[in-house]
Amino acid sequence: MNPVLYLTVEIRDRDLDSRLLIAAHAVEMGYTVIVGQQWFIFNNFHRMPPGIVLFKTANKIQTENMANAKKFGNLVATNDEEILACGSEDCFLLAVNDEALELCDIFFAQSEPHRAALKRKFPKMGCKIHVTGNPRADLIGPWGRTRYLKLAEQIRAEHGRYILFNTNYSRLNSIWGNVDQALDVARRAGTFDPDDKASVDAVSEDLAWESRNRAEIINVMKWTSDNLKDHKVVIRPHPGEKAEYWDDLCGHVPNIRIVRETDHIPWTLGAELLVHTSCSTGTEAALLNTPAVSLTPMPEAQRHELVLSNQVNPTFKNWNDACHAIYSYFNENTGPLANKPSTTTVIESYFPNKGAGESASTMTNHMTELLEKRGASASQDYAWKPLPGGLRPVPRRDVWKHKFSVEAEEVIGRIEDLRPLAGLTRPIKLTTIAESLFKIFPNYS
Repeated sequence: MNPVLYLTVEIRDRDLDSRLLIAAHAVEMGYTVIVGQQWFIFNNFHRMPPGIVLFKTANKIQTENMANAKKFGNLVATNDEEILACGSEDCFLLAVNDEALELCDIFFAQSEPHRAALKRKFPKMGCKIHVTGNPRADLIGPWGRTRYLKLAEQIRAEHGRYILFNTNYSRLNSIWGNVDQALDVARRAGTFDPDDKASVDAVSEDLAWESRNRAEIINVMKWTSDNLKDHKVVIRPHPGEKAEYWDDLCGHVPNIRIVRETDHIPWTLGAELLVHTSCSTGTEAALLNTPAVSLTPMPEAQRHELVLSNQVNPTFKNWNDACHAIYSYFNENTGPLANKPSTTTVIESYFPNKGAGESASTMTNHMTELLEKRGASASQDYAWKPLPGGLRPVPRRDVWKHKFSVEAEEVIGRIEDLRPLAGLTRPIKLTTIAESLFKIFPNYS
């Protein structure tokens, strides 16, 4: 076993900073980190020295990748990047595959409710599940959010006062193409079974839910654009959506901006209000102390009960009620946005110790302990390099590039930005292995 951590990334704006925070802790301990686009890593396990691989979830799609990692001597760790939005046990279990869990050497649960749900459903996991918190929550909670303040101020200086609309209609408006292609991705992930009536019915409800939500949020966009003239409307499509849909719909309106492929945290921090439809960004807004409203035109839908944002943001069944609340907030400082009850207890139960900033270091410690039990140890004499035969080129689909593309200079800048939070004192080196994939290691020279 080698002193190397493989940190896989699927979506840049969601995953990169939290992975780089883990990388910074590992490098400080003397370990080598390979971090970046997951597809290259998945296709080169047989050509890279074995270490420990951190997967972003334990869904059905990851089962084959985990099995392949194990086949070539790697340890397997995972957290679940899909559950930041979850506010119920059913939600915690939506994308978890039992075969994938069996392949895990360690699973990082976000909270005690998360761990309890997993242990009830998968009792064999036992001591493999550790509550570590979530680095993403740490970075936007009181401990880490200051690093976003400068960029948020730059956004406000450029755009003025704005209301942010985050959309999440990745089946109706999928980057994969059409609804059928989006459902095929869900099938491979294990969240949709075309031969199971209950699954088909659930997908039908989801599509109706997306359609109703989209119609309501468009009405709020139009009302805001027409009635709050001292604010801009900023639309930020979900990474799984085609931004062109929104360009065609309202890109011509003078006070509407469509932003894409940008870090959503500074945009949320700089906004005077976030509007969404049962999205995880509503939970992030609560962590950032940004006012938010959630449109819920189908409160009877299962999704409404699953998501945490509907527990920590005011909810509205229709666009007219939402607009009335927005008007009252901005013009009279009254209504549910001005007088919303405290959600501290709810937030703390799902994001324990978010103010301590310990999630990334705890995850790193667990992974390095596993490596050391298998004989690995940090050493300045260790130099990661591909196995004989070299690495296999992996052409990237346009969809993959859309999800995750980053240059070395930006990665270096982000690590330096994270240095004080991670307590990183070592000088580092970074080399590019492949497109959007990097080796980060201590600079002993």
